[in-house]
Amino acid sequence: MGTKLSNIHIYSRDINELINSLKEIVSARNKTSPNLHALFGLELPPEFEEILKESSKSKNIFYLGQMRDEWISILNEDFGWGETEAFGEEISNHINSPVLTVSYFDEDVLDLNIYMNGQLVTGHLSCTVGTKEGYGLEDKYGDISVLSELFGNQYTNDILNFLEIKNSGDALNEFERIINIPLWIKADWIKSNYIDKEMQDKYVKYDFNK
Repeated sequence: MGTKLSNIHIYSRDINELINSLKEIVSARNKTSPNLHALFGLELPPEFEEILKESSKSKNIFYLGQMRDEWISILNEDFGWGETEAFGEEISNHINSPVLTVSYFDEDVLDLNIYMNGQLVTGHLSCTVGTKEGYGLEDKYGDISVLSELFGNQYTNDILNFLEIKNSGDALNEFERIINIPLWIKADWIKSNYIDKEMQDKYVKYDFNK
């Protein structure tokens, strides 16, 4: 099994607006959490109920890092390919800023998406033709006009070159270089030896279970 990681990045300097948006999402999520006993008449052992509670808590713990003046990064242990894109779309409904989602799966696929106001603006897949067919993925090629406007017209040629890279790892490296935001990162690594302490210290933990 290869490396799997996902992260989200908000084009904003207003971290308080982002925190309030995350609180709104968590609050709405808690109100709609299913009650297994009510749904299925199940009496769960206390230890299993505790496991479920602890598991759900991780969804409400976020790590926020202001890597550049105009970009805020979001990490969460439950972010994965699919979940990350759904969350990016959701939070784009709460904050009036472009949202970039990054998912890297098994060293096979790099999936980038940009959302605004709950809508997908553009997306891009970096993978080989064989991988695309193996995963049953549809073609997705980034809109250069959107990417250039968001990340800077001075990087248009670099972005065009990036869009042609098929190797997902090479593509992630190049995109990270272009936008100058750490992308080889996920929540599990914040308190581990996978990244250095200087990088760890750039992220602040927000626990919205409290």
